[in-house]
Amino acid sequence: MKKRRVPKLLLGFVKDFLRDRRTTITIDGYTTTERSVNVGIPQGSSLSPILYLFYNADLLEACDDIRLRTSSTGFVDDVNILTYGEFTKRNCRVLSEIYDRCEQWSKTHGTKFSKTKHELIHFTRTPKWFNMNAGVELTGHQIDSKSDIRVLEVQLDSKLRWAAHMHHVEAKLVIRQKAMQTITGSTWGPSVAAGKQIYSAVARPLLSHGAAIWYMPQGVKGHRKGLNAKLRSVQGRALRQITGAYRATSTEALQVETNTAPIDIHLRKLVQKSITNMNSRKSGEVIEAAVRRIRNDLILKRGRKPKLRKMSLQLKRKWMEGTLGQTKMERSHPYTATPWSEPPRVVIAANKEMSISQHRLDTSASKQRVYSDGSGSRGDVTAAAVGINWELGKRLGGPTLAITHHGELEGLVAGAEHLAGVAAEDRECHGKIYKVYSDSQASLKTVEAMISTKDQTRLQRVQAVHEDIRSRGATLELHWVAGHAGVLGNEAADKVADGAHDLPLPLAERQRTEVAARLALIQEQARQT
Repeated sequence: MKKRRVPKLLLGFVKDFLRDRRTTITIDGYTTTERSVNVGIPQGSSLSPILYLFYNADLLEACDDIRLRTSSTGFVDDVNILTYGEFTKRNCRVLSEIYDRCEQWSKTHGTKFSKTKHELIHFTRTPKWFNMNAGVELTGHQIDSKSDIRVLEVQLDSKLRWAAHMHHVEAKLVIRQKAMQTITGSTWGPSVAAGKQIYSAVARPLLSHGAAIWYMPQGVKGHRKGLNAKLRSVQGRALRQITGAYRATSTEALQVETNTAPIDIHLRKLVQKSITNMNSRKSGEVIEAAVRRIRNDLILKRGRKPKLRKMSLQLKRKWMEGTLGQTKMERSHPYTATPWSEPPRVVIAANKEMSISQHRLDTSASKQRVYSDGSGSRGDVTAAAVGINWELGKRLGGPTLAITHHGELEGLVAGAEHLAGVAAEDRECHGKIYKVYSDSQASLKTVEAMISTKDQTRLQRVQAVHEDIRSRGATLELHWVAGHAGVLGNEAADKVADGAHDLPLPLAERQRTEVAARLALIQEQARQT
């Protein structure tokens, strides 16, 4: 952690967290005496996985080498090393060299690698051009190449055609279906609703695991009708089992009776969600950058670049743009605010009367107060904020784009940003308290928690305003005051929010409306088919 420049305060905290630990074991009512634990990290602690990342970081860095064309990925103690080149023998030699580095790391970190868990596979769409049987020798232990291996419960075959994964899934489903047979029957056992819940919680997650990688929706190059038919057959067998239907009953009829989405629509939804997540985060950029680097390195001897196929991520992204008209996305971050940052103070009274009483006792200047509101009437969501000689109304769009909560939150953010401008112009703002009054407890609690992923941009705007005001020696507070209780500021904000329904939609919102309309049309077509 020192190497990663972790602050000394956190280093001391972790040191105290790990030392002087004691444990006991209780079996059948017998409890052992306390024993000290001086190795490892506590199991079940949310901090332990983070500490393991620090422990494992040097290993992953040792495996990454641009000169040798190697890169690594790690999931806890499961590490995968990838290299690429013109010959399999060259790749095996590089992997052997990288493994020597791993052995050096293990000697300094008090760990050992299990030789029985090492696996090797060569990936290529043209196996006849390469020696697919080439193996690698790791410290005297021979590792032979395999036709398929398992990585995080996804079975990868050498051609990446996913046939091996489907065989693996079917084998596991047979075991789970046999287990379901012991608790379900045509005339006995749990109800159809309970059986569907068992299928949705046990069988379908296994069937759809990793679908964002191996499934190509209809309309994407590489889509295989045979795979869709196989998946429908698997789902049909499971639904017949939980409903007790005849073998001749069609899968489509069972899906309607059990209100179960067709498996291809379910998988398409998972793919869309995954692509959306990658488009809104940096993971998609990291993948594409790695692929570009590999493609630029793979130049034939004559100096011509080989004919390369488009990667599946690019094909799926183009499919989503054509289907939904989705081209740009809001950037999503792993966190709304840093763990050590403090959100603005939120004050929520115990009841309606107390909130009104506290508001009446507020003696701060009028320019230091703002009232916010949101409205969801007339088929549109709007936001408003009102201050002394100032008001702002915004139209966010229909129910496909926003809900009333978004309007309440947007009004609160707009009010806070106005107060930041007031504080910036006030040379004597030091020590003053700037307040935003809202009649929405939900929006105030959202700001107080600072953990939302759907309202990240708005919450980050609030946090930025809070830190800006605090840097000037002032304070930002968010207060709840009951609505429709004769508070003039609230009534004014409500009036502005109601009038904002006549405002035009911003360009970005109009584009989102078109996307939402296309998505609704696709969903309606899917229901009809």
